[in-house]
Parts: sequence; structure tokens; C-alpha cells
Amino acid sequence: MNESPFCIEMRKLSSDTRRLGRRVIPFDEIDSTNTYALAQGQIGDVIVADRQTLGRGRLGRSWFSEPGLGLWFTAVLDDPTEGLTFAAALAVREAVAARCALKIKWPNDLLCDGKKVCGILVESRGGTTALGVGLNVHHRREDFPEELQEKAGSLSSVAGGEWDRAALLRDVLNALDQKVILLTSGGFDTIRATWAEACDLIGRRIRNGSNEGVATEIDDHGAILLDTPAGTKRIISGEIEFLDGE
Repeated sequence: MNESPFCIEMRKLSSDTRRLGRRVIPFDEIDSTNTYALAQGQIGDVIVADRQTLGRGRLGRSWFSEPGLGLWFTAVLDDPTEGLTFAAALAVREAVAARCALKIKWPNDLLCDGKKVCGILVESRGGTTALGVGLNVHHRREDFPEELQEKAGSLSSVAGGEWDRAALLRDVLNALDQKVILLTSGGFDTIRATWAEACDLIGRRIRNGSNEGVATEIDDHGAILLDTPAGTKRIISGEIEFLDGE
């Protein structure tokens, strides 16, 4: 069977990475790149799909990943590496910085002009870690389900211009590779501090569920320490709302 243009383009990808991208395994369609990575991936592989039928984000949510619109990929690593989510968010931000300024929204989303364009999901099983990235590239407003149209965006719809998905994957992998090498060579504190600063939370008044207060710190695990009338609360997940404006 002849390969599709998408698979040919992705398989020809050339990057300057040392840890990631040893093999790029492309699919026109797959249930989930993370699922494949955990079941069959080898360390250093990158699984990339034109479409996911069961793409997922954090908190068990579905991820809208139709063909031709985005970049859906998973990098396969060995034992869980602390700080991978921080590193991935910084890598995506760095990869597009010349054309689009992304803001990191705690804990693992990236926004462009207030619209969510990227999500990150790290999962581990049996000594294998799957670092999944979903990046909206070519979506128009009408390409999203109606319930997402006010919140979601894409690089092209918000920042404008044409985006080459293969070149984008190469740039993200190059940046991510550098961050992973830094993490595994003792640079966790540097990565965490840079990520925490980019989240722009410290000193902000926020609400998380029934908890409301001032964020005083982001700890080594990425949790928010929230100063509330009932004492310090440690927030590890969920949506946050800024009460002092953006």
C-alpha cells in the first residue's frame, strides 16, 4: 500500500535531537498516540498521527484531533522523568516564539491570545513514559465543536500565516530534546523555575473549585500553594480562575 503524503512527510523528518526522534512512526489514523506509545513504543520513538479517534487530554477529557488540522504526537521515554510536563510546555512555547507568543496556563495548557492551542499529557506504565502533545495548527473557528469555539484556537486562526506541520514537529522536538537532556543532567530546578515564572501565578488571586485565595508558591511537583482564609491549600489539579483580571 502506498503511503499517504502525510506519512511520507513525517517519515522524512530530519532533526538534530540526541534523545528523541530516533524513529518517527507516522499514522494517518490511530486511536491515541499515547496508547500506542505505552503498548508498543521504544525509547526515543516519536509517534505522530494525522488523526486520532480517541485522543485524550488531562482529567480524562477527549481531545478534538481531526485530520489535516493539528499536530498530534507522543515522544517515548524511559522511567518517569520529573518535570516532563514543565519541559514540554516550555519547548512548545520556544518552538513557535518567533511567530507566536504563547502563554503557559497552569498546569499544562498553552494559550495564544487567550485561546487554548496546545495541551500536554504525560502517562507512565511499566517503565515507559509517554509524553503526548496536541497542538492545534490549522483549525478555523468552525472546525471546533460548538462548545469549544469560544475557548479553543489554533496557530493559524489566532497568529495567522501558513504553518508546516513537519517543520513544526522538528522545531518542537529539537527544543524538547534539549529540555529533556537538561532535566536528566540535574537541571530540574532551572526547568521548574522557568515554567513556574511563565505560569504567572505568584501573587495572583485565584479560584479553584471552592478554594479561593492568593497563590504564594508553585512547589517542585507543580502544585499551587494557595493562601486562603482557611489556611494554606495545596492545589494539584483542576481549572483555575483569575479573580484579579488577566
